[in-house]
Amino acid sequence: MRERWGVPSEVFWFTSDEHYIGSLVVRHEPPEDDLGGHIGYHVVRPWHRRGHATEMLRQATVIARGLGIDRLLLTVEEDNGPSLRVIEKNGGVHDGRR
Repeated sequence: MRERWGVPSEVFWFTSDEHYIGSLVVRHEPPEDDLGGHIGYHVVRPWHRRGHATEMLRQATVIARGLGIDRLLLTVEEDNGPSLRVIEKNGGVHDGRR
């Protein structure tokens, strides 16, 4: 665990054999400006649309629960349909904010 974005954070790399799939960041609290929220994830292009982001976010929710975080804040650009679907598949709901 290291401090990133001004808050304690953990970074996880996802791989398949020698291939890098993407990364996951779990922040123990959201940054003060709420940009980024508790969780950030990224999947590299060759691995898109295979369920990796959905699984990464699922694992992040388990880690967050273990940290005692009951309600997670995730931020996403409103035109980022793939991330919106990943969040919804993991039970996320839009809070009405832009």
